[in-house]
Amino acid sequence: MKQLALVFATLTLGGALAAPARAGLHYQSITKTDAERGAQTIRAEGWVDGDHAKVVFAESTNPLMAKGTYLLTSDGGKTIYLVDPDEKTYASFDLGAVMAGAGAMLKGLGPMVKISFSNQKVEKLAEEPGGAMLGHPTTHYRFRTSYDSEFKVMGMGQSGHNDTVTDTWTTTALTDAGLGAWLRREPPRTGIADLDAMIASEVKKGIQGVPLKMVAVTKTKDQRGRESTVTTSMEVTSLQEEAVPATTFAMPAGYTETQLVPTLPDGRQ
Repeated sequence: MKQLALVFATLTLGGALAAPARAGLHYQSITKTDAERGAQTIRAEGWVDGDHAKVVFAESTNPLMAKGTYLLTSDGGKTIYLVDPDEKTYASFDLGAVMAGAGAMLKGLGPMVKISFSNQKVEKLAEEPGGAMLGHPTTHYRFRTSYDSEFKVMGMGQSGHNDTVTDTWTTTALTDAGLGAWLRREPPRTGIADLDAMIASEVKKGIQGVPLKMVAVTKTKDQRGRESTVTTSMEVTSLQEEAVPATTFAMPAGYTETQLVPTLPDGRQ
């Protein structure tokens, strides 16, 4: 089975009073996903000041984060909103909820569909100096995540083994919490609640700093021995200090809140 996938951001409700610009950070990054069935590219431009951040998707082939939409956060990425200027709407952007919603929809198909996972494992393979990137010293980390999966529909199904090796280069020289709205240390989510929790726990304990580059290679082998590979990479391509007006992080007045994840009849998402 292939990984359920995809993607990450927040807001300050209400208008903001005019305020002098403060020293902040401005960066650009590119995220790519290459798979046999196609590729995705996201070019993002972000402004950060302490806990506040705005991340604009300047180019995106991901329908969830369309070109021109952006993320807002005012609490260091704990709460993130996806803002759509064309529709004049905003929605809570919670990757965990998106993945949970996908799982709930599968469960909603009833006993005809059964999904199981086993032999889940997370290993830290390396921690070493990573050299300088964008003028900052980095540490290189390598993690391996693996699990077996089985998917059945009306008794018919397939099984497979999934193995992901993630290389991450982080720096502890950057301390603005708002960088976490987009530059996250965690590798791509698997959609398996307990495995994702395990990965998050190990990454929290084992990786320090803000990621400037990440490469995750996932290899899947099915029961017939057929292999497929998905490579996801993220790299910060430019980073500099600059004055960022406080109004940059304000939610536009008059925007309507919506939902990214549909609510099921029983109230679950």
